[in-house]
Amino acid sequence: MPPISLGSLIAQATRGGRSVVSRRNFCSSRSSNEPKVAEIIGWLVFGSISAAAGYGTAYHLFEVDEMELVKERQKVETNKQEALE
Repeated sequence: MPPISLGSLIAQATRGGRSVVSRRNFCSSRSSNEPKVAEIIGWLVFGSISAAAGYGTAYHLFEVDEMELVKERQKVETNKQEALE
C-alpha cells in the first residue's frame, strides 16, 4: 500500500473522511462465514465421486487378482511350515 501523504491525511481529518482501511468490512457474524448445507453436500458428493473414480481407474490399470495373491501367500506359509518340521 502506498504511503499516505500528509496533505491527504489532513484533508480527511478536516472533512471527517474515512480512510480506505477503516472502510473494510470485517464482519464477525457467523452466518456469512459458515458454509451452506448445499455447499457441504456438494463437496461430499464430489469427494465421493472422485474417490470412486480413482479407485475404479486404479483397479483397472493395475488389475490385481486378489485370489492369486492369497494363493501365493498360502504357498509361502506352507513352505515355511514344512521347513520348520
